[in-house]
Amino acid sequence: MARFPDPPTNAAKDSTGTPVTPSQYTLINPATPLSLSNGKGLTVQAATDSPRIISYNLNGKSLSGQADASSYTSTFADVPNVTISSAITVTTKNTVEVAVTRIDGSAAATIDQLSIPNQALVSVDSSDSRSALARTKISTDSTTTADQFVSIAGSSKIEASPVGTPYGFVSNSQLSAGIITW
Repeated sequence: MARFPDPPTNAAKDSTGTPVTPSQYTLINPATPLSLSNGKGLTVQAATDSPRIISYNLNGKSLSGQADASSYTSTFADVPNVTISSAITVTTKNTVEVAVTRIDGSAAATIDQLSIPNQALVSVDSSDSRSALARTKISTDSTTTADQFVSIAGSSKIEASPVGTPYGFVSNSQLSAGIITW
């Protein structure tokens, strides 16, 4: 199994142009872009997790960078000879697709599961009293339901270990989002 590393916590610069594996760098905050400026009015918002431009601003005038998609290539110290390509795409249907697009390398055939820990692709919390999680488990017992509906409150029980699901939905009083694993 290839396990993507936990999200890093602070940035390191790489000016060599060679690929940087996830274990070689760390992020300041993956939700916060890095602001680069030439001191003469040009500011660029760059992603801290990949070589990607988010936006350009020149003297108050803006231009978007990569507007609807980003691609990533990952290698892993604990699984040599495997490269995983993935992409995040904002679709015209107002959905976001996060997909593994390729698994390459001489050891690619050994990969039968992927784990991406601590990824907050979508989340809700107890600050909204209507926050909830709906999920299911694959079960061969046709006499019971494997569906689970969990209210997210300050007193909600936290699972002792991660719980896998083929699909799950989170919602609050304003929106809901679903995740399907294939």
